[in-house]
Amino acid sequence: MALSLIEAVARLLPGSRLSWSRFEDHKSGAITLASPGQRRLFEFLLSQKSPHVAEANERLFDGLLAAWAHEAHDPAGADIHAGSRDGCGGPV
Repeated sequence: MALSLIEAVARLLPGSRLSWSRFEDHKSGAITLASPGQRRLFEFLLSQKSPHVAEANERLFDGLLAAWAHEAHDPAGADIHAGSRDGCGGPV
């Protein structure tokens, strides 16, 4: 069964396990963003322009540091549909 990006984000940001089955030559696997820091970094990267993330644009660095350091924020407790990044930075 296919999984959309929205469904994957809805599982990962709250800290739930995301798993997938083997498909053709792709292995099965799973991932969990177990710590608030991991979820903050993921949330920050989602808020950025995808070409900047794909090319590891250096302008992302300050935002990554800010997201990691923002310990009062945990995306697991945030409303992921509200559109707020709660101080973790916006698009670069």
